[in-house]
Amino acid sequence: MDIVTNEVKQGVYMVDAAGGSFQHILESIRNVALQIEQVSKATQGMAGNSENVLQAIAAVSGISEDAAASIQQVAASTEEQLASMQEAAASSAVLGQMAEELQETVGRFKV
Repeated sequence: MDIVTNEVKQGVYMVDAAGGSFQHILESIRNVALQIEQVSKATQGMAGNSENVLQAIAAVSGISEDAAASIQQVAASTEEQLASMQEAAASSAVLGQMAEELQETVGRFKV
């Protein structure tokens, strides 16, 4: 009977040890689940931040496109002004030549 009692005690001890091991495993699973939840929240936060960055990049892109269009308009206006200045310079040269010719012609007359 002592043998049976010892075997029962060993069985109870082994069941208790197994129960402790299962408790430790359960605690580890809970810790891993908590870590997974934290990683998931961090990933969601990063996804939200990525969306904000994409929106900011889209806004900057729109501003850049508007600036490029404005620069093209300024360049076109500058070319038009340059052409006008060249015409004015050519007209000034012609007027200067006409003024010289007029002076020569007036100089021929004596009063």
